Amino acid sequence: MSSIDQYMPCVCGSGKKFKFCKCGANQHVAEVEKILRLMDGDQDLSALDRINGHLPKLPNAAWLYALKGKILLRLGEQTSFVEVAQRFHKLKPDNPMALVFCWNWR
Repeated sequence: MSSIDQYMPCVCGSGKKFKFCKCGANQHVAEVEKILRLMDGDQDLSALDRINGHLPKLPNAAWLYALKGKILLRLGEQTSFVEVAQRFHKLKPDNPMALVFCWNWR
């Protein structure tokens, strides 16, 4: 049974419900759950490793960039965050979280 509420806001920050978002996160529920559990358990480096392992296979997955950006901000990795924020914004220029990320790098 999934611990993700299908009607919670999507992890990509679009503002849409997880179930209805078009970012693709809802096609990778098990992986999203694992990453969120790691983040909730303050295991940011493990979550980051997991995300980095998926990015070569899913290079246009906005939800991965959103989660990676959150982790990098928490870790204070400004240089890496800027690269991720730019890529996320390029993929989803109208995504509210991508726009917030833009403000953080300027």
